[in-house]
Amino acid sequence: MTSRIVRALLACVAVIGVPAVALAADDFSSELAIVTDVGGGDFTFVQGGFSDGAQVTGSFSAADLDGNGEISSFEGELTAFEMSFSGNSVVDGFSLGLDDLFGLVYDLDGDIGDGLDFDVEGIAAFAGSFTYAMGPGPFFECDGGVCGVVSQTPEPSALALFGLGLLGFGLTRRRAT
Repeated sequence: MTSRIVRALLACVAVIGVPAVALAADDFSSELAIVTDVGGGDFTFVQGGFSDGAQVTGSFSAADLDGNGEISSFEGELTAFEMSFSGNSVVDGFSLGLDDLFGLVYDLDGDIGDGLDFDVEGIAAFAGSFTYAMGPGPFFECDGGVCGVVSQTPEPSALALFGLGLLGFGLTRRRAT
């Protein structure tokens, strides 16, 4: 009895584990995010270098409240953020906003990703199955040639996975009787 349950659980894990890996799609860029200070605490950024000429465009509003020459969402200095990926044959187009932002750190001395290795500036935002991350430090390392990634990971319906698990359980049980 125990071995039948273990086999059924393994069948369910095998069925559920395969689709999540097979459906991941990433597109990497070798370019920096070029930041423009448009004044009044508003900044725009653009990053190209993705497949099929796709690009990321975005903006953020912030103030260097602690005067350290760096804007950090972790310090509460960011008041607005939005970005869009134009889409291509690898990853569909998508947009992310302030609620989707995991973190943004920008040194006021240039573009994001132009610092030394292990510099902490970068952007990471994700919502549902869409992710944008770029910059050295905890995100991606520009100085090593890979500056950013956009990702689309469609998540299969929970109901479909549950149904496949039940099917695997049923087939295992039928085979055991």
